[in-house]
Amino acid sequence: MAGLVGVDSTTPHALLFFLKNFQKCLLEQYSHEKPRVSSNEYLTFSPYLHLLSSLCVRLNLTPLYTTPPQLLHSTPQALHSTPQAFSPQQPVTASQQPAVMPEWSWLDDYDKALTFCNFLAAE
Repeated sequence: MAGLVGVDSTTPHALLFFLKNFQKCLLEQYSHEKPRVSSNEYLTFSPYLHLLSSLCVRLNLTPLYTTPPQLLHSTPQALHSTPQAFSPQQPVTASQQPAVMPEWSWLDDYDKALTFCNFLAAE
């Protein structure tokens, strides 16, 4: 990273720290606000949670958080698949979609809604 203005040797460490703690921060904030919104103490979620969620979607971290970790060798498809099976041109069917972890279903819904809104805005 030498030669970049404003980037020093601590930047990679700060980014790594951010990525390691972002998931915990996001889930803790949602867990803190969810009971208050459900009980109508708050009308909506805070702008802070909206910002965190949007950042997660924009950084494309949603699939990492919402799907349970799987070992490639533990799935039957992975044992008998060829490299072309993973090409991005092939559509993914509903049966191939990994299940969403329940504690992260709200983020998956937010991601889908934001993606759809961006699609409509682009049209």
